[in-house]
Amino acid sequence: MSGMDRPSAESEADCQHLHDCVDHRQIVRVLIGLVVARVFASVISAYPKCLNHPSLLPIQRYGFRPPAPSSITADAISVAESLAQPAAGVHTAVMDTGRREVVLDTNVFVAAGFNRGSHSAWLVEAVRDGRLRMVWDNATRAEIEHVMRQIPRLSWSGIADLFRAEDRFGGSTHPDAFGFVSDPADRKFAALADAARAPLVTSDAGLLNAGGQMTVRVLKPSEFVRRCGVPDRELGLR
Repeated sequence: MSGMDRPSAESEADCQHLHDCVDHRQIVRVLIGLVVARVFASVISAYPKCLNHPSLLPIQRYGFRPPAPSSITADAISVAESLAQPAAGVHTAVMDTGRREVVLDTNVFVAAGFNRGSHSAWLVEAVRDGRLRMVWDNATRAEIEHVMRQIPRLSWSGIADLFRAEDRFGGSTHPDAFGFVSDPADRKFAALADAARAPLVTSDAGLLNAGGQMTVRVLKPSEFVRRCGVPDRELGLR
């Protein structure tokens, strides 16, 4: 081998140094990867616990559920896709056209009686034709009947058949636990919605303001109709 072909001791040392640097970089990359994987796994394992916090019950109710446990090798895209999938059979941001449970406040019936082109009227008709299932109990039915009979232009007999026996809530409700609702007469509706795990639809400011302290949604008639996927322009509502 000629002198030009034979590597010098200095060249061999430089190559060995370069080889050592490459090995070190590979080790650093592996260590960083392990740390990232461990942090990612911790976040994924803690996520269901976070969603089970009482303050997030409304989110769980409307379609957000903790993802199934995943290994630390699961990539971020697959995890994000699993989080984006709504649980079957629950309310989502825009409800499907299936039959949904709802609690209607007295003012919904009053508004429907005075304005046949209102969102409230659409809700009453949706209950009538079976698109919505109105959950009720003796206390809420009694108040609605009392108010409808007191106002001459309204008709109790026109809505009495909407209180179907199979939709009556037979469990216990606890209106006294809803002291944060300003009007004591409204607490029965909040208690029923909470016990039945159904959204409450109302135009009452006191109930709407108290919605943030409840574990179910409290919505205006227009909001609920939009969540059913029905735009105002399609219905001609006003």
